[in-house]
Amino acid sequence: MANAGDGSVRVLRGEDLATIGRIELGDDADNVRIGTSRNRVLVGYGKVALAVIDPASLSKTADIPLKAHPGGLRATKPGPKSL
Repeated sequence: MANAGDGSVRVLRGEDLATIGRIELGDDADNVRIGTSRNRVLVGYGKVALAVIDPASLSKTADIPLKAHPGGLRATKPGPKSL
């Protein structure tokens, strides 16, 4: 769950929705997408970036710079450039 108010991503346990992790991204964390082909979570944040999160380690593994905030992030079919 991304929180645009405090810039964090909270990881919730499925059975009871208890918080089991928190990743600080910064300003305006939102637009969460699951990249199933490489088992990653993408989160738009700040003015111009995507965070790549590894759900196994509950950590941010990369930033992808963008030219604008990803207001309408869309998942695509797996391919050479897919996450």
